[in-house]
Amino acid sequence: DCVIMWEWIILYMKIFIMCLLWSGICLTSFAGIINVPSDYATIQSGLNNCSNNDTVLVQPGIYFENLVWPDIAGIKLFAVGDSTNTVIDGNKLGRVMTFFEVDTDTNTIVRGFQIRNGYLEGENVTGAGIYLNGCGAKFEEVCITGNHLYSDSEAGGAGVKCEQSNSVFRNSSISYNYIDSANLAAGAAMRVNNGEYLYLDNLQILNNRIVNGGYASALEVTSIGSLNITLRDCIVMHNVSVVSRGAGAMIFVDASVYIYNTVVDSNDSGTGCELCDGGGIHFIECEVTMFDSKVSNNIVGDGGISYLGGGIYFYKSNSTLINVKVLNNQSGTGGVWYHGAGIYSSESNLILNNVLIVSNVMGSEGNSYVGGGIYFDYSSYNPPSIELVNVTVTNNQRVDGGEVLGSGIYIGPNNYLECFNSIFWNPNDGPEMYITNYPPNFDYSNIRGGFSGTGNIDADPLFISSTDFHLLPTSPCIGAGKSDGAPTFDIEGSNRPLPVGTNPDLGCYEMDIAVSGNFTQINNQILIYPNPATTHFEMVGLFSYPELQGGFINMTNLYGHKVLSFPIEGSAQTSIDISALHSGLYFCTVLDWSGKSVKSLKVIKQ
Repeated sequence: DCVIMWEWIILYMKIFIMCLLWSGICLTSFAGIINVPSDYATIQSGLNNCSNNDTVLVQPGIYFENLVWPDIAGIKLFAVGDSTNTVIDGNKLGRVMTFFEVDTDTNTIVRGFQIRNGYLEGENVTGAGIYLNGCGAKFEEVCITGNHLYSDSEAGGAGVKCEQSNSVFRNSSISYNYIDSANLAAGAAMRVNNGEYLYLDNLQILNNRIVNGGYASALEVTSIGSLNITLRDCIVMHNVSVVSRGAGAMIFVDASVYIYNTVVDSNDSGTGCELCDGGGIHFIECEVTMFDSKVSNNIVGDGGISYLGGGIYFYKSNSTLINVKVLNNQSGTGGVWYHGAGIYSSESNLILNNVLIVSNVMGSEGNSYVGGGIYFDYSSYNPPSIELVNVTVTNNQRVDGGEVLGSGIYIGPNNYLECFNSIFWNPNDGPEMYITNYPPNFDYSNIRGGFSGTGNIDADPLFISSTDFHLLPTSPCIGAGKSDGAPTFDIEGSNRPLPVGTNPDLGCYEMDIAVSGNFTQINNQILIYPNPATTHFEMVGLFSYPELQGGFINMTNLYGHKVLSFPIEGSAQTSIDISALHSGLYFCTVLDWSGKSVKSLKVIKQ
């Protein structure tokens, strides 16, 4: 028995020793944690004393530093607080953060900081806030603001510059960065050159400014064809070029571009543009996919030569737009050419499904007005293919009400176009459509003035109003389309056709002719204003209707998490307090007494 007992003791001791050895191995392989300022007084010292995969935790405070990232892989730089109370301030002494050809990728994470007061001046300066060259990183919950470039020649990317950098920016903002340049400036918020990928997720690009010689007031991306850039759930608003050299809040060159659930709104390209093309977005030689996005209220100032594409400009760019709104974009006065108040496309293959192109305005005092809604330029070779399905093009016009050649659409030489289930109804003098050659195929569409083709009609579409382009129950466009090839959903995500088994409607909105008049009216007239909102918004929508009594309004964030819920209590107007919510995009869903979804709307919290 004693022998057996000692054998067991020896066995347990071996196991114990092996556990100690294993724990030592594990401890040496685990990443360490460095605290600032308790372990090191500065963030730079903390970074410099890291090993691979270490974490640097920074307590709230203002740190006046110009960080140069060390050549160490996988460092996590985390604020213990957030961007409201943990600040890296460049003190106008140079860049705030520099990543230059170091061993970093998206396993390197910077989270929770405000990055401000970077300043550079000289020739060809760039990246005052964050500069990445030949390496990448992931930035989460950061606020990049108040960074400044000054140059007597060229400048770009006051907030962020990415050069051959594969990086991610998530749940962050780039705002109030600005460039002064005597010659040429681009991308006040961000400038990107080459790389393999850039991912912008829930990024707000707001109130960035170029004082002189600017184009792409928010974002400029140039590549040699290898870059894939994604914008998802982003807001690009109120970016300005005071004296401009080219239009466009965002310009993309030779890249693959994916834009989802993104708003490009109220950007101003200033005065003095020579080539004022693409007031919202400008694409050159790109592969483009846009889904569930809006380009609206962008302005190109007076004094330009050409105004091509008040909303979006495509050149040699194969592009697909699904559930996209292009509306209320405005071009300045005194130009020579006004072509495509909504969309301009040249030598580009284009697919437009469920697209709304409305209320875009051409300036006055011009020489040539062509394509009030859409302008398809010619191709001298490789004729492009264009497909328009369930598109609504209406209320696009000259500011002075004059004649537009192709009030709705202009189709230049060598364009092959197929269109069905669409509406073209614009108020300008001149023909609704102007076609040079290669007669297009228009079927099952409502065209002002008429056009030959199967199922085409010429009748007032009967929209809800001059600003609401849903169809009234009495509209001749309801049930006038064809099902073959039509999208199975409309621009708001409602099923098509409604009800099942019927023919789809014309245009981008589908109306359910089987529901009661009350529900049709409710679905069309629920409104949110102001939108974007800061602390409160009003929801108006005939809540006194019996079908809605006992129902609820739920608000969810981009991840589907419910953030607010409140009952419908019979008031025609309800004020919603959103002051406690973080900035971003939210969804409001109206449910009736049975829990059926009646309407879903988006609201932007600034």
